[in-house]
Amino acid sequence: MNTPIFLDMVHHNPGEPPFETRFTNPKELSALGYTGQVLKHLNACIPLGFGGATEFPGTPEEEAWLAGASAMRDAEIAAAKRAGIATFYHVDLFVLPKRIIERHQDELCDGRGRVDVTRTATLELHRKLIAGLLERYPDVAGRVIRVGETHLLDTPHHGGNSAVPLHDGSIDREEKIRRFIILLERDFGMDAVSRQLFRELSRIFGVSLAASAKCPASSLPKFPVFSLAGGGQSARPFQQYGDFDT
Repeated sequence: MNTPIFLDMVHHNPGEPPFETRFTNPKELSALGYTGQVLKHLNACIPLGFGGATEFPGTPEEEAWLAGASAMRDAEIAAAKRAGIATFYHVDLFVLPKRIIERHQDELCDGRGRVDVTRTATLELHRKLIAGLLERYPDVAGRVIRVGETHLLDTPHHGGNSAVPLHDGSIDREEKIRRFIILLERDFGMDAVSRQLFRELSRIFGVSLAASAKCPASSLPKFPVFSLAGGGQSARPFQQYGDFDT
């Protein structure tokens, strides 16, 4: 029998001071029976670039921001470890360094300047990002991945957009479905819950996605992944994995 996972997440309003609450204190969470704490912005704390180059950070300002943000993540992880609970990080897809998006717009973006899930370069960069997260932060237990919206006010050197533009009327339903399948089939780190997510997407779009795609084994090391899709008005339980906004 699988051990239940009981996660706490305080979603601070982007761009505003963090909430002062006992639910950000790992010792309090442990005493209340939580098994893990979900925090934010780990994906912005990885040096990144194409090929063998490190394009981010590329300025003294970016280096100073990365050093400060990384120190905060290290302190959060250490505090949770001392309290005996696991650390998970909330990740929006797609959030990438602005410098890289601007330099490689032709390879990464569609005609409207949005990072495009169908581009080979987008997949390549996210493989490097996820591998970097695993190497730099080995004590992190897993990721909570959200698609549907991005919040960038707390990451001044990063830009991005929803992995699947759900509210773009110029993209038809079939193309949105195709992009979700690409997101799940390839190494964006979501294969651990692909089958459950297929069922939820089938409900949303009114089609059977399970027959439309396979879930091949990822080439990346495994650790728990929980998925959310944001940008809607309502939420429903996504089994034990979190809330799925539709």
